[in-house]
Amino acid sequence: MLAALDKWYGEQFNRAQVRIHLSNAYLRIFLGELLASVIVMSIGLGSTAQAVVSRELAFPNRTGTAQVPPPHPERSSSFPLAGDFVSVAAAWGVAYAFGVMVTGGVSGGFMNPALTLAMGLFARIRLSFVPVFWLAQYLGALIAAGVVGLVYKDALWAVDCQFDHNCERTLVTAEVFASFPRGVLIGQQMGSVLDVLVGSCLFGCLTFAMWDPRNLGARRELGAIFMGLAVIAIALSFGYNSGFPINPARDFAARLFAVMAGWGTGLFHYYDYYFWIPVVVPHIGCLLGALLYELYIGFHFPYWTFNNESGAAEIVHPDGELRDPPSPQHPPPTEPYFLRVLEKDGHGTTPRDDRSVTFLKPPPNTPFSAAGAESNRGADDAAGAPASYNRPTKSAASSAL
Repeated sequence: MLAALDKWYGEQFNRAQVRIHLSNAYLRIFLGELLASVIVMSIGLGSTAQAVVSRELAFPNRTGTAQVPPPHPERSSSFPLAGDFVSVAAAWGVAYAFGVMVTGGVSGGFMNPALTLAMGLFARIRLSFVPVFWLAQYLGALIAAGVVGLVYKDALWAVDCQFDHNCERTLVTAEVFASFPRGVLIGQQMGSVLDVLVGSCLFGCLTFAMWDPRNLGARRELGAIFMGLAVIAIALSFGYNSGFPINPARDFAARLFAVMAGWGTGLFHYYDYYFWIPVVVPHIGCLLGALLYELYIGFHFPYWTFNNESGAAEIVHPDGELRDPPSPQHPPPTEPYFLRVLEKDGHGTTPRDDRSVTFLKPPPNTPFSAAGAESNRGADDAAGAPASYNRPTKSAASSAL
């Protein structure tokens, strides 16, 4: 009876899944990127809130970027210190890694409008998808800011108002939602611009290198980890001046929430209208980083093709000169790789390391060729493969392309 119940439930679940399945690529990308952005920003902003709140409650006599009201008697060292800059950097890196894991196979897992623009302009994704990504990323960051603000509402009031809600918000707690220059950069617009430009440039260059299958790249299962490590590296090396604001959605959407939640419109004009720097400069920095990678490395990869007669892999340079074939463990991508992937996956995103889609013609004696399929069929039968096993055939390989 339990087996029949399991079968019935499985059938009903599959039918429901078919009914709600989205065939529209724009909707799939929007939902995937929205969920990933909410996850990333919730973890990142939550770690920032925890560090700021615990710091201010544990050390009631310290001052931040604005004057803190006199300490309340209830505020004492009994409040534990639960975070510092290193923990915040680690949390943001782990958050990005989880974001890529959640939606990397659907939307690519960018969670960053600046990176999305660079991917679109360099043909990694379709340009028509960029506005969809942006909408999901900014909306996801706004939702995440609301979640963090709600969870830490009482703690933020405790820091600002000494447990008395009849007071004004301060920039101390505004640091949770928006980035500000530290004392050494206050009034130094060019210094702030350079700080954000360098961090976002590194982020763009590293991301393009990790996700380029023509290079060593990061395999599908490791792409999320390397994405997180890149964020941690940038945070730990270029985070002091203003808190590594390399994501426009994280800064603008969360800042907008803080304005609506009572911190006031001053967040948009403090420090000589600093707010525009974390919004505009990361786009320039990511584009610059992507351009540097392509100019120094990406544009100079050889053209990989397959000989039409033998099916062997060859490297053909623009001058027609042939070079050594690629390693059989790493089949070569065709040119242009990413446009080829767009035709294959149907939703405009780039798989992390799906090198199987790059064959123009299945090489002989491989599971994707007719001869290879026949030889594998005999080996499978000898090994007792189940009848339901889907053996690769030439037609299946062609349809996959």
